[in-house]
Amino acid sequence: EPRLSTVARHPWADEDSHWPAAKSDLYSLAAGDLHYIVHRRGEEFLYDLSTDVFEQTNLVGSPELAPTLERLRFVLDSMVRSEDGRWRVRAIR
Repeated sequence: EPRLSTVARHPWADEDSHWPAAKSDLYSLAAGDLHYIVHRRGEEFLYDLSTDVFEQTNLVGSPELAPTLERLRFVLDSMVRSEDGRWRVRAIR
């Protein structure tokens, strides 16, 4: 079962900062060894924590993981909706 996390943009951080949450809100799914992250601006990251615990290698472009990435996108979309330009976490039952 994927686990959802959200991080609000840090208003005190400069957008050029190396901190991911300096750019925008973040939405994240952890599913098994995979960690999928999306900035509200649409930038995506996919990491395999079994081989990359420091999240240095973005696997979004990996053909082998394309079906898994599509599934994670679908799951995240079912949990987080965009209304009037704002993303909100939906109630999950």
